[in-house]
Amino acid sequence: MAGNALFVCGWILVACGKSLAALVAGRAITGLAVGVLVLVNPIYLAETVLPNLRGALTSVLQLSVAVGIVLSFSAGTAMTYRALAIMGACMSGAFALVLFLVPETPRWYFRNGKTEKGMAALKKLRGACAHVEAELNQIQERISAEMREPEFSFSEFRTERIYRPLLISIALMLFQVWSGSFAVTAYAAIIFDNAGLSDKATTVSIGLSLVQFTFTAGSMFIIDRNGRRPLLMAAGAGMSLACIAMSLFYFYSDRIHGTGAIAMPILAIYVYSAAYSLGLGAIPWLFMAEAFPGRARAVLSSISASSNWLNAFLNTRYFAEMVMAMTNAGMFLFLAVVCLLLVVFTHFVVPETKGKTLEQIEQIFDSKQARSERPLQSQ
Repeated sequence: MAGNALFVCGWILVACGKSLAALVAGRAITGLAVGVLVLVNPIYLAETVLPNLRGALTSVLQLSVAVGIVLSFSAGTAMTYRALAIMGACMSGAFALVLFLVPETPRWYFRNGKTEKGMAALKKLRGACAHVEAELNQIQERISAEMREPEFSFSEFRTERIYRPLLISIALMLFQVWSGSFAVTAYAAIIFDNAGLSDKATTVSIGLSLVQFTFTAGSMFIIDRNGRRPLLMAAGAGMSLACIAMSLFYFYSDRIHGTGAIAMPILAIYVYSAAYSLGLGAIPWLFMAEAFPGRARAVLSSISASSNWLNAFLNTRYFAEMVMAMTNAGMFLFLAVVCLLLVVFTHFVVPETKGKTLEQIEQIFDSKQARSERPLQSQ
């Protein structure tokens, strides 16, 4: 609710601002709102959704981003930025009102000694006719075990159950950003313009957002069936091939003419976005919400999310300079290597979490089990 309140304030400031300072302040406030919601939403879903649906419903977050991109690109062709800001304020306000109907997570209630409210929240989330006794007992046992432990302290960063999932999560966030996803989205129109598609850049960018929406929606139906690791590796491989194609296009641009000069960059960027939306868009956030122990989840998730936005800032800020230094062909070759490293990293380091409860996932990173349970042995 606080995040949506920030959105409303920020968009009103953008819509009504008369100076550059007001516009910058409005965008800063909406950026803060994004930071709040992108951290809280995956955690809420991880703590409330059944294990066999967690991946699909967490993908809804990425789907919402894709929908927002489609709407903003489309509306931006016919509306002023002030009108778009007003629309954003209205949607955020409406969503804040809907949140009054949404219960707090049962785990939060149990951690704060509100057992009856926790039981009521779990029954509300699962449905009146659902049998929640087994799940309730499992949650209560885990929360009771957490309550017997001392409060989380920074000295625990030396323990494997803390630093191992944190480092994996930060690495996935790094791959998400430095594979080029933020920059390709932000500079899509410029990339198409540089490829000689200046008269079609806006139309092609809208098509790009539709590709992202379609494949993000598709990932919802397979992430809990096929698992996180296969999707991450498939995403990395597909993105790498697309980046290699773009590198070759720029390297041989003086020899490519006719239909190929138009079709090749469009197809490559579309394949890149499809692969990204299939796996790398949602899974780093899903892993962040799943992997951390409950009593340390807030702190570790904040660190992981902050690393993502720091890398996103650096990547977007210096992408143009990197292109100038490396050339377009060299830049896309660099991105291809990063995507291949994602495949290798996932294969050897990232454990599978599909179908596991949060308590079972915690056990994967327990120091007593971590040495015996490796990614290739995960189900």
